[in-house]
Amino acid sequence: YPLGIIYIVVEENEEGKKVKYIVDGNQRIGNLRNFILKMDGIKNYKLSATLDPLTIDGVTYEIAGKKYDALDEEVKSALGDAALTICEISNYTREELNDFYIRINSGKALNPTQKLLPLMSNKMLNDIKELGESEFFEKALTKTQFINTTEISIVLEALMLMEFGEDCGFESLRNTDKIKFVTKCNSTLNVENVIAVSDALDKLNEHYTKKVKMSKTILSLAIYGVCKAQIEGKDLTKYFEWLDNFIATYKEDEEFMQFCRQGTANAANVKGRLDYFNNIIEQL
Repeated sequence: YPLGIIYIVVEENEEGKKVKYIVDGNQRIGNLRNFILKMDGIKNYKLSATLDPLTIDGVTYEIAGKKYDALDEEVKSALGDAALTICEISNYTREELNDFYIRINSGKALNPTQKLLPLMSNKMLNDIKELGESEFFEKALTKTQFINTTEISIVLEALMLMEFGEDCGFESLRNTDKIKFVTKCNSTLNVENVIAVSDALDKLNEHYTKKVKMSKTILSLAIYGVCKAQIEGKDLTKYFEWLDNFIATYKEDEEFMQFCRQGTANAANVKGRLDYFNNIIEQL
């Protein structure tokens, strides 16, 4: 079956080296990578258990439920001979690239997070997507959430929480303020915060060895909490002990839940939840 065209742009980074950025097709490339390549921190995918046998040159091979390494050499060879069509976009303006992204996805409705993607610079988008590839999200999100780019939304919100304050230029997690954040940080995304979120995701992945159920709102706060605890020099063991208990009981905590009901993304509720976490971390 055809996978469709992969669209990329090539730009020079700060060191003058040419870097390729995927405009459309990132999920397809990521799925292929996670199926074929062995990389630290990446859990290799299995093929669907319901796939029919594959016939190559008159010989039938079972592929259902198999990882890449378990495939017959003939199947691996056929896969290696397959080709992807890659189209490189050049001589474009940011407005033209934004318009292209919206047009190519016009056959399906984009959610608010997906509409933000073409507003991001290639560097910012690349940084956020790399954070979204953390193995921790495999334990915390569903396949549907990945399709809806929920991991991107969570990373973006965690980065925003790291910068909340009087002079940050935004005061909520509503889409209008997310646009303000993206516009402000497109060329000046705080590198220290990116590193802090990356480290926090690693720590969460180490702590949670199995699937963990957290809402999107709690996930961004949990990531922020690890960042904040490390910045404040707090004991992460104590933080995770508290977080485990919080995840199990927070719906019964009226002090916290008052900021989670109506309009969870508005300024008052975001500040309330953030103050709650900050107070807990201060007491560790």
